[in-house]
Amino acid sequence: TILMDITLFRDLGLSLSKAVKLLRQIVNIISRDKLIVSIIWHTDYIKFREYEFLYRKLLEEISFRDIAVITPKIVEKELRDLNFL
Repeated sequence: TILMDITLFRDLGLSLSKAVKLLRQIVNIISRDKLIVSIIWHTDYIKFREYEFLYRKLLEEISFRDIAVITPKIVEKELRDLNFL
């Protein structure tokens, strides 16, 4: 699963309230089914209030659930430890 700021606002044309509702539904599914999600939030768009608000909301929703958060550095280390890199 990939969550991206541009998709929610530009491509889907969602209002802020609809984007928040959709993110909650997606995070619930991710948590329930123990899925992996990649979050792509463009730093040059975070300056827009709606994008920043939604990003903070997403992090808040994730923090309330049993969802592991890892960084690319952790992924790289795991792959190296498994001799994939």
